[in-house]
Amino acid sequence: MLQIGRQRTEKRRVFNAYLLHRPKRLLFLVGVVCLALGWNQTTAVSMASRTAFLFRHLSLLPTSSSAALPPHLPWGALPTITPFSSSSSKSTQMSPRTPNMPVPTENCFFILDATSFLYRSYYSKYQLNDYEETDRPLLLLGKEFAQIMTQHNPAYVAAAFDGPRDQVFRRDLFPAYKRNREAQPPELLALVPRAMAYLEALGCRGVFRSTRHEGDDLMGSLSHMAKAVAPDVTVVLVTEDKDMFCLVDDRTLVMHPRTLEVFDAARVEAKLGVPPSLVGDLLSLAGDPVDGIPGVKGVGPQTAVRLLRAFGSLDNLYANLEDVAALPNLRGAKTLAAKLTQQKEDVRVYRSVVALACDVALQLPRAPDPRWTGTSPLEGLRYGGVDEIEGESLLLEAMGAPGIGRGPFLQLLRHQRQRSVPF
Repeated sequence: MLQIGRQRTEKRRVFNAYLLHRPKRLLFLVGVVCLALGWNQTTAVSMASRTAFLFRHLSLLPTSSSAALPPHLPWGALPTITPFSSSSSKSTQMSPRTPNMPVPTENCFFILDATSFLYRSYYSKYQLNDYEETDRPLLLLGKEFAQIMTQHNPAYVAAAFDGPRDQVFRRDLFPAYKRNREAQPPELLALVPRAMAYLEALGCRGVFRSTRHEGDDLMGSLSHMAKAVAPDVTVVLVTEDKDMFCLVDDRTLVMHPRTLEVFDAARVEAKLGVPPSLVGDLLSLAGDPVDGIPGVKGVGPQTAVRLLRAFGSLDNLYANLEDVAALPNLRGAKTLAAKLTQQKEDVRVYRSVVALACDVALQLPRAPDPRWTGTSPLEGLRYGGVDEIEGESLLLEAMGAPGIGRGPFLQLLRHQRQRSVPF
């Protein structure tokens, strides 16, 4: 009996995967049956469409015998299916994730590394069969943004995009900066203006981009500005870039966008071996292969950590090079001083390259509510949710066609109605 039950479960799974999660196949099958029964074409198409959506809805319900079935649904009251639900056999919502440590919910300012979001969406293999290939990265970007907003409910939100890689000021300091990477696809670069407009349609009023600075610099500038004008705000940098660890302090956290792992100063030191204030010194000595920074030849991450722990900083290390040879249990300690001396000028350049420019002048949006005008510059970045009227026009302008990208929009709209957001 157990074997028979397993066989039935497997048959049900195959049936769901082949028909119920593929509405086009089910629609075709029902349409053929209706035509075979002698129905006219219009009636057959109508019946096939309604039956496909009805069975699609029922397939999402529990399959146990004790599960209560829904009441009879009249043809005029079929369930509403979101745009994402009919396009893939995967779950229509991202699986809920829980941060490893609590994130403040009040007076919290989320700053998103939007470039990494867009890159990850562009190269994702997640399929959205009912949408054009050029729209898929934007839809996944909006879906991830909506997931973060609905799960964490930040008071303020902003997003930062990278400028053109060949125009960033770091190329003037170090011409080999990021030249080890593949060239940015033109199709991806063309999506950036649309992605910025799409995030604005989803309620993110602070979307920033600079031709001479990277998104990391803009995130750092926003973080410094927020903490200066709002002493009680907590900044959460949503990024997977380790360069941002240098900004972590008692009022700044870093959260990984996929795993939701949250890093405070203690977790940064546990991960890298040095406190956040020495992250730039660590990358200058050990190098950063991702950005094409070689570091000091013969000095790896472990050696760099030992040196910084022993001397406290990069400047103090170079001020006491004669003491390096006396460090115990450090492989090659006798030759390290010579290597550091030989590449002192290179290390200085690397240090200026990895340092974030946190003084970029940014034009913040004005507060949407006149009652908040003049209270704080940060009020222009307050997240008030999507606008039911203006948001539709912004969505159409960003996506270029009606109905595209409404899944994340509707998810945010439902969430703010539940929370009674006043916008």
